[in-house]
Formats: sequence, structure tokens, C-alpha cells
Amino acid sequence: MDTENSRRPNVRDAAQWALDRIVEMFPKAGVRVEGIDTLEHSNVSRILVTDTEELSFIVKLSGSAGTDLLMRRELVFYKDISPLLPEGISPRCFFSNELDSACVLVLEDVEGHSIETDTPPSKEMIEQFVLALAQLHAGALAIEDLHARWSKAFTGHPYNTVRGRLEALPAGIRSFLEAQGERLDSDAAVVLKEMFGLASLFQSFDLETIVHGDAHFGNAVYGKGKARLIDWGNTALGVGEVDLAHAIAMNLPRSCGRQIEGELITLYSDYVGQDATQTWSRYRASVLYAIASSIAMREFGVPHWETLFENAMHTALEIDAIEVVTRRP
Repeated sequence: MDTENSRRPNVRDAAQWALDRIVEMFPKAGVRVEGIDTLEHSNVSRILVTDTEELSFIVKLSGSAGTDLLMRRELVFYKDISPLLPEGISPRCFFSNELDSACVLVLEDVEGHSIETDTPPSKEMIEQFVLALAQLHAGALAIEDLHARWSKAFTGHPYNTVRGRLEALPAGIRSFLEAQGERLDSDAAVVLKEMFGLASLFQSFDLETIVHGDAHFGNAVYGKGKARLIDWGNTALGVGEVDLAHAIAMNLPRSCGRQIEGELITLYSDYVGQDATQTWSRYRASVLYAIASSIAMREFGVPHWETLFENAMHTALEIDAIEVVTRRP
């Protein structure tokens, strides 16, 4: 039987493939590789090309067999979907390949910086991130035959839509209540039990767009007054407010989120050109989806799932998110 270790991607071979592609672009230039940062889900390195001016690329390699699926989705995104979107939403991809050894991406090295996921972002960064999400959602809505293009690109890939992901919600909630029910307060338990109707509610939403799917503030590079989104392995079709709820309700402490939530809803609505009341209604529903996402993270062994669950649940209780489900006929 294969062990996890034997199934690990061969990072060295994949890194060599990326280096060879860059050398082909600059055959007379000097090339050097900066140290690789090994993360739980990927390996990231910077390759510098010394010529008349210094250029650099970011190389991303899948880090484990368990996360290969996410990188395969990211490869599809950069190959088939990213070119359809307005420039600047994400770093440009020069090469990508799914090798026997590992998945590999060669990306533009954007001037800027990222933040650690446990570092509170500044208000300026939060606003830049929300605007990047708005640019993604508005740009995707302008793509002709978006659903057909998406289905063709992701044929054979599971969980291509938010609606599809919600099909597993009832079983996930039952399992969670069995495992964690005694630790939950009564209000949180009521919310979870009422969430069984969430899938039906999302079926009624129109204006499906491309959502990032893992919209936390560490999944962007910040520089020159804007954010560029990275790490597209969880991307899907759904309503844009799903990303808003992941960012504001799940990835900010409620003490921070409540102070700027209204401003961010308005900022987003103004950019995508929709009524803020409609955004708010779908945002409330999407906060419940964020709760479901945090429960799924627990099942996948994400270490900080409980913090994300608590953030999203506190938001849901404060804004009475469950009312958008229970008021439906």
C-alpha cells in the first residue's frame, strides 16, 4: 500500500522544470534561485534573472499529495479562466504544468508584500482586499457564457459551485452537532439546526460569478495601493457575497468586523453596481455559508477552524443571519 510519504510530489523535479522554462526565455542571462519556503500546502521560491535589468518570477509547487487537488484547480484557473478576467486581479501566469512529479506554476513576481494569516490587516489593506474581490466579481459577470466556459474548464473537478458544495451541508452539520454539540451554547445550536434550509436559499440567488473561495487577507499581495489575489485552489461559481462573508465575518474578529462592515458593504456595492440592500441580504446568508465552511475546515484538519467558526457564528448571531432562511415561505 502506498504511504503518504511515497505519494509526496517530487519538488526537485518540478522546480527544475520551472527553472528550465525560465532559462529558455533568457538563454544568455544569469539565473539564480532564492531559498524555497516550504508551507503546509505548497513550496514557494523566487527565481531571479540577471540581465540588463533584474527580473524575477515566483515558482509555486504542490507540497503534498493531499493538496494536489487544490493545485490542479489553480492550474486550470490560470490556464483557462484568468485570461478572461481584467488584468491585475491576480499575478500573471507565465507557465503551468501538471507533471508526474508535482503541479507547478511560474507567476509574475508582483512588487508588494503579503501578510501572515495571524496578523491583523490594516483598514487600508481590508479595503484594498474588498475592492479586489469586487473587481473579480464584476469582471467575471462580464464574461460571455461564463457558466459554459467554467463547466468546460473544470470538467471532472468536484465542488465547482457553491450550490454543489452546499449539498453536503446537512450531513456535515449533523456530524458536527454529534461531535461538538455539548460545547455549543443554545443560540449557536439553533443557528446550525436552521441552516438545513441554506442550500434551498442559495438555489434562489441569481448573478452567480466567480468567487475566490478562500478569501482571507493572507491570500493577496499588497502593493502600489491595491491587492492582487493569490491561491485559487478553492475557486468556484457562486454569489460574490460568499467571498465578502469569508473575509469580513470569518477572518476578522467581530470587534473589528462590526466597526467597518457597513462601509465595506457600501464600498463593494458601489463598485459592482448593485443596491447595498441586496448585497446585505445575500451577505447575511453568506455568513451562514462561512459557518459551514469553517465546519468543513475542521473535517480537513485546519488548525484554526475553531477561531473561524467563532468569528462567523458571532457575526451570524449579531446580525440575525438565520432570519434570511427562516422567513422564506
